[in-house]
This record gives sequence, structure tokens and C-alpha cells, in this order.
Amino acid sequence: MKRWSIVPCLIFFLFFSGACFSQDISARISVINGGRVFFQFNSLRDFENGIELTDYTTIALTVVDNDPGADVIQNFQVTVESFSSAGGDLVGTSGANLDADYIEVIPTRIAANGLDNATESYSSIFLSSASQTILSSTQVEASWTTHQFNITYKCNPSEPGGNTLYGEVQDYYTTTLAFDLDVTFVP
Repeated sequence: MKRWSIVPCLIFFLFFSGACFSQDISARISVINGGRVFFQFNSLRDFENGIELTDYTTIALTVVDNDPGADVIQNFQVTVESFSSAGGDLVGTSGANLDADYIEVIPTRIAANGLDNATESYSSIFLSSASQTILSSTQVEASWTTHQFNITYKCNPSEPGGNTLYGEVQDYYTTTLAFDLDVTFVP
């Protein structure tokens, strides 16, 4: 029986975009829980159905305009990408690689936190080395107590390109996931 382990590690970055950098705007992305993701395939059922870790990671956002007269926040977004020595693919200990798009990242709003669906937009993505938006908001400020969302991770038995885990090398695969909070503002 094949035994698989895939471990994406989470790293969080903060980026600003706009005409200039400003100390008048503060932004932070925080992991509330679920910082290390681990998939282990132990049975034929795991290979056939994949493994889903529902609401595994909770992320909180803070975006504050400390001087509303200086800069104006237009929007913010959260992106995710895979970083590894293999250009974003999952890297095995034996030197084998797996395409990162076996892993699906599914963000969901936490219903109890009072976010407005009109200002928040969530997108599920298949992991890659390209930065992909999973959350965008036209809301100008965010508080970590009210702007929390969950991430569900799913390791699919096949990737969108049609490859399946059955023919892949049995190994311990890793990658690093980078979640970025990008705030757009005008001075």
C-alpha cells in the first residue's frame, strides 16, 4: 500500500501597492489557528476521494487608516501562492516533484463575523506558483475581530490537468504557502 504525506507550510507576507509607501496605513494578516497543513494518504479510499481539511486555518485581517486625511484606502485583497525549490511544485524528499495544483485552497467567510457579502468576494483556487486572489474587498478598513475567514484545503486525487496520484512516486512532499495582504491606496 502506498503511503503519502504532503505538508504545505504557511508563510504570511504583507505587501502594499500604490503610488507611494505610507506609514499612515497599517495592515496585518494573522493566523488564528491551523498554521501547519498535513495530508496523509493511508488507504485506497484516500486515493480515490482525496483528503479535505475543512475550515482548517482561520485567518484574520486588520487594515487601518491611521490618518484619513493623508491617504485613501481603495480596497484590499488576499492572495496565495506556492513557494518551493521546484518553482512552486510540491518537492519530495527523494527528489520527485508533484504539481502544486493537486491542492485546492477554498476560503469561506465566517458567518458570525458580520461581513457584508456586497463588499467581500471569495474565490477557490488550485495552488500554483502564481499569485492568485482568494479574497478581495472594497471595504476600506478591517478589524481582526470581524474580518476573519476560514481556509479549507483539499488534496484532490487528480489535478485539473488530468494527472492522478496513482502513478506518482510515493514520498513525503512539502511546499510553502504564502498568503499576502495587498492594500491599494492613493495619496
